[in-house]
Amino acid sequence: MEIRLANIKDIGACVALSHAYSTDYVWQMQERGTDTETSISFREVRLPRPMRADYPHSRDYLLEDWQRNGCFLVAEDQGRVLGYLDLQVQRWHQVGWILNLAIDEPYRRNGIGGMLLEQGIAWGKSLGLRALMTDVQTKNHPAISLGRKYGFSLCGYNDQYYLSGDIALFLCLNLT
Repeated sequence: MEIRLANIKDIGACVALSHAYSTDYVWQMQERGTDTETSISFREVRLPRPMRADYPHSRDYLLEDWQRNGCFLVAEDQGRVLGYLDLQVQRWHQVGWILNLAIDEPYRRNGIGGMLLEQGIAWGKSLGLRALMTDVQTKNHPAISLGRKYGFSLCGYNDQYYLSGDIALFLCLNLT
């Protein structure tokens, strides 16, 4: 297995990967409030049966992302792209945004996402970025678990973020 910078030939393979996922858990949001105070909490809830979910990001922009010269990495084994990480920098506040992290379905839960994430974290540190950020659906328990394993913590949410109407959780990893 090799983690390397993507080239133009890899973009089609990245688009073709299976991006949908299954989950046994969701993060349920609860809001309570008065006229002067609002309290919002999230809790992990086990589902009665596994749920299949679509990936919320469009793959139509992968070529544009690659052309921006951010950190676009692929995990390759024997000439086959198994997954990718698309990380772009917002220089005005020295933060890297993980726009996409996807592993082809047959190769998930084998550490590939972690290897890509580790390389992205090292890249961000080498640029002197102060943090990495990403957004995940509240039902994307695999991505939330991976982020938490690597030290990402909840730093916000947006209930109008995805076209599907799903709530986005924003996760952050401080690099300094």
